[in-house]
Amino acid sequence: MCSPLCPAEEPQPLSDIRKVRQRGDLISEPFHASSVVREIWSEACSSADRDAARERFREFARNPVYVTYSVRADRSDLEDNVNAHLQGLVPIKRYAFRREEKTIRAKVLEAVQVFGFYSPEITVEPEDPEDYHNPVIRVSVKRGDPVLIENLDVDYGIDGEVLEEVKALETSGKMKPGNVFSHVEYENFKTAVLSTMLSRGYVKARITTSQVYVYREEKRADVKIVIQPGIRHRIGSIVYEGFEESHPVAKKMNRIKEGDYYDAQKNADLSQSLYQSGYFQSADVKVDDNLATEDGKLPMVITLAPRPSTIVDVGIGFSTDEGPRLQLAEKNPWINDLGHSFNSTSKLSLKDSFFRGNYVIPRDDPNNDFYQISPSYEHKDNNDTLYDSFVISAHYITRIHGTWEKDIFIEYGYDDFVQGDDKGWSSLLMPGITLSRTGMQKSIDPSWGYRVSITAKASLENIVSRKQILYTDVILKALMSPTENSRLLLRFQQGAVMFGTLNVIPPRLRFFTGGDNTVRGYGYEQISPRDSTGRLMGGRFMTVGSAELQLPVAESMRLATFLDMGMVTNSYSKERDIKVGTGMGIRYISPVGPIRLDLGLGIKEKHIPFRIHFGIGNGL
Repeated sequence: MCSPLCPAEEPQPLSDIRKVRQRGDLISEPFHASSVVREIWSEACSSADRDAARERFREFARNPVYVTYSVRADRSDLEDNVNAHLQGLVPIKRYAFRREEKTIRAKVLEAVQVFGFYSPEITVEPEDPEDYHNPVIRVSVKRGDPVLIENLDVDYGIDGEVLEEVKALETSGKMKPGNVFSHVEYENFKTAVLSTMLSRGYVKARITTSQVYVYREEKRADVKIVIQPGIRHRIGSIVYEGFEESHPVAKKMNRIKEGDYYDAQKNADLSQSLYQSGYFQSADVKVDDNLATEDGKLPMVITLAPRPSTIVDVGIGFSTDEGPRLQLAEKNPWINDLGHSFNSTSKLSLKDSFFRGNYVIPRDDPNNDFYQISPSYEHKDNNDTLYDSFVISAHYITRIHGTWEKDIFIEYGYDDFVQGDDKGWSSLLMPGITLSRTGMQKSIDPSWGYRVSITAKASLENIVSRKQILYTDVILKALMSPTENSRLLLRFQQGAVMFGTLNVIPPRLRFFTGGDNTVRGYGYEQISPRDSTGRLMGGRFMTVGSAELQLPVAESMRLATFLDMGMVTNSYSKERDIKVGTGMGIRYISPVGPIRLDLGLGIKEKHIPFRIHFGIGNGL
């Protein structure tokens, strides 16, 4: 006799069907797909062994197979988002797929609508409809035409310069009429508007209406946003805490006054400026909107922590130019209540050793406007150069409009030297000026940057100085990225020393080139005119140019190829011996910055020299 669920010519009594449905051992899940039940019981109807069918049901209950998804879409970001949404579903058993298919489709549609596609073509089918042990569900998505923004209606509730700033977000971003409506960009736009308003003093601003009307057939959308801004808050009392002796200096650095509108960017700039002064271990600038007064004023608290009284750094290094070297840096960031500080750097190497100190006296802003007294001593013994040089200089340093740094100085230098055949001493008093500007991406491996430095200084004969000399030096460097992971580094330097005979110009003011950072393939400062005995004597003029291209070859590794050109001469009209260095190298992006290893060839020489060059840094 057939089972109650078998196909039969005569209908079975309703009571018999109910008995089958109540057998918990046969149907362990109340939501089994009816197609599965029919299939198994149809097999049982034609089988003599109904126990096998019952065992099959028990196997489904004991070891359920859960579906997995194989997603294909006609855009990679859609595919990723569909996958992410499907992973958020509760596990679905394979034999219950048909019951949950509607839920799966809804999730896929939700994932696609995020990008503005409201009429996609979605296919959801098992990889093998006949095999309930195969868990793979294939999901195919064709996005169709997007919904475009027709109207963007935003009521900001404010006016003035802040209104212009937030309205600029409409035109500069992707939430403007004619663009594809995207839920991601919609949320980003609302966040940007609120963040901008908050940062400009509307700290209680909130969105009261946020509506999107989508017309699927017309493929368009209208967006309406209403913002309740609240009052625009101002700065109230300003309180300084910690490191009491620094408060007068900190107050001079603070451009924010009581009654100013609250501006988060100004607060951040003040915190950064205080920290960059070198006085403070930390500088925390905070306002608490919960403490706002009735008239909307926010109290500001500036908390300062001093740096250690003495900071010492010791380093051991090596370069192919100088060999092994020991370097010591010391900093006393706070000497007295006026904010005076002192720092020094000392280096000991076989070829070039020096001590350089800087006593800094802030005039107004310690970061941008200060006096500096700088004593230095240098001993150099390299190739045909041997000298001892003592220089003391006084500087006034200021940053013009926060971009160019202007250094007006006067220096006195005494040199005792031997340079090739020249032997003597020099005493020079030289006023001068340096204009410099540097910009660089903040990264251990910057993708862009530049440096400009222009120096000119002169001495007048018989005013302390023995001879009249005019010294100029121009340095230009640029770093750019033709592609995301490639780098192009360009460098140019032009120097000149005019007036006076060469034998009265000390070696520290003569020009030499060659080495790691100039013309590779040649030794350190081995390019210069030579005297009658063949020894280096330095030159009045120097021109150096370089181009270097770095291409990625592996993670944190780039291959570099370069071309360096340079010359040092006493007369461009009489001597045009341009040295050319070229070669290849490796750049490894380490936690301390790019490590450079180069093989350079001096290709214009009769017997081509080659050098291995090593250094650390980005070249700027």
